[in-house]
Amino acid sequence: MLRSRYGLALSAICDSEATAESAGVDSFRTKLGVYVLVAAATGTIGALIYLQNARISPEAAFSVLDWNVMFIVIIGGFGTIEGPTIGVIVFYAMQHYLADFGTWYLILLGALAIATMLFAPKICRAALPRCAISRATNAHE
Repeated sequence: MLRSRYGLALSAICDSEATAESAGVDSFRTKLGVYVLVAAATGTIGALIYLQNARISPEAAFSVLDWNVMFIVIIGGFGTIEGPTIGVIVFYAMQHYLADFGTWYLILLGALAIATMLFAPKICRAALPRCAISRATNAHE
């Protein structure tokens, strides 16, 4: 599917929308098609969940496990083995030590996730040795 006409168009748009349009890809129509397809699939899945449970509720679509995995990835980052491992350690340490605080535990988890998203690039860049940063930037050039 990735090697099809639409798969290659999406890959080109992902890399550079201006370059894809200069190569003849209509990025607006391609993205609109993706949004319509995803909306139709989401509606179909919602209808199937309703048929199975005979009701619709937030619990039908999202479980706590989904949010835990998202939190772990946000805290640890992705793209490396170490990132999610650190995220798991931080998550379960916070869960173990802060679970007695009730709903404040969840508020602290959310605050940590927001702080990580806002300030993580600065913290990660400061924590890495300068040679590792220069090697990473040279590898991408």
